[in-house]
Amino acid sequence: LKDRLYSNGSNILTAIMDGVIVKVEENRIFQLCDNGVSVVYENIKEVDAKANERVLKGNTMGSIEESVTLYFYIEDEEKRKDIEKIKADYR
Repeated sequence: LKDRLYSNGSNILTAIMDGVIVKVEENRIFQLCDNGVSVVYENIKEVDAKANERVLKGNTMGSIEESVTLYFYIEDEEKRKDIEKIKADYR
């Protein structure tokens, strides 16, 4: 993962964590992961995943050219505070 771009050495897009696909668009997949983190996969060449589908880490969700853009969001305010505390401890 570099500059939000992820490449796994192939053109197959796989889930990076266990979770549920909440929304699928032409070139984007929105996943709510079991740990509460939301991930948006963007710049997808071909989407195979379906909304409401459960995916496990490593499951195929589509294909990409060379890399996919990833965005991570934490919806839970308590989890966000925990992560900010961890980040502060390592500064």
